[in-house]
Amino acid sequence: MEIPISNAEFISAIFPEDANVAVCSKKGDPTEGGWMPQLYSGDLILGNESNNYVNSSCFQLEEDGVFNVQKRNCKSFNFVLLDDLGTKVQLERLGDFQPTWLIETSPDNFQAGIVLKEPITNINEAEGLQKSILNAGYGDAGAGGVNRWARLPNAINGKEKHLDEEGNPFQCKLTQWNPQARYTVQELIDGLQITIESELRYDNEVYTPKWAENPVIVALKERGLYKTPLGSGKHDITCPWVHEHTDQLDTGTAYFEPSEGYALGGFSCLHSHEFGIRDLLKILEVEVSDARNKPLIQLVDGELHNIVDAAEKALAGSGKYYQMGGLIVCVATDSTTGTPSILPVKQPALTRDLSYMLSWEKFDGRSSGWKPCDPPQRHVGILFVHDKN
Repeated sequence: MEIPISNAEFISAIFPEDANVAVCSKKGDPTEGGWMPQLYSGDLILGNESNNYVNSSCFQLEEDGVFNVQKRNCKSFNFVLLDDLGTKVQLERLGDFQPTWLIETSPDNFQAGIVLKEPITNINEAEGLQKSILNAGYGDAGAGGVNRWARLPNAINGKEKHLDEEGNPFQCKLTQWNPQARYTVQELIDGLQITIESELRYDNEVYTPKWAENPVIVALKERGLYKTPLGSGKHDITCPWVHEHTDQLDTGTAYFEPSEGYALGGFSCLHSHEFGIRDLLKILEVEVSDARNKPLIQLVDGELHNIVDAAEKALAGSGKYYQMGGLIVCVATDSTTGTPSILPVKQPALTRDLSYMLSWEKFDGRSSGWKPCDPPQRHVGILFVHDKN
């Protein structure tokens, strides 16, 4: 049964009146071309002949007044989105749990939205909650973060695979609407019967693990641009600018996962235009920090022991470093003879590798936000001395 409601009524029921809500509207196949998020206002028309989306978070304006839906501008995380219900995830798994809404977004495939009683303002908390929900099997393991796009009830799904025999797009349908159904984080955890794993606890003041699946690959899949893995971190994809190719040929485009030489990964297209990895990230709306897909350590006063423990855990999990006789050592191979040997690691080399393995941030009081930084020598020194003792 379809429930009649306008997109304006839907949005106003979910978000506070003064919230900076992000929407996106696209004609035709939404996987083609870029995304242009807009700051929603009541007079903005989102007609049901377009693919219409609303973001799970609200965003503060940048200093110059520009509206940009990057994670750094996230002000609050307002609802959780469960995707692919009815196909990849059985609807029966929800049991008696009542989501705020349920929208059929393609034949027998649904999105469920769960509005939080109190929006989450801590990004780490929001991402930790998202990861635990997805790791419990409610969607693709990498499709989390605070910047999720949910389909609006009055919209089409213009993907080519969902066109009917006459070439008409699938019309989205709101099948459940419970605007009073709102949940605390604990009520949501209990209702979905998920476990916040100790490594993923959102109250961790220091350490945030990397995503189970590369966020760039997740974004490519969500936009229908992903084809197949090619091995060694290389992936065959559809170029977002395929409409600019000669005869619009969908060939010769690849994404490369991050490596030591290419921190953000790589993008290669054999056709005539000149786009790079940053252009790809921009059109996919993936933050540079997320594209690196590294565990994150934030430098918090009073958490020195946790910072050192987290760094030590990263070293142990790298498969490169070991302890021997109280020293940190690594296995090195002679480039000429090919003979392996065990060598003690010096502190500068340890600092360099900790910079490569992990993202580090410190709080900047002037901008009231977290900024990238290098591994502090104080913490590396304690780790170095600690492992010698």
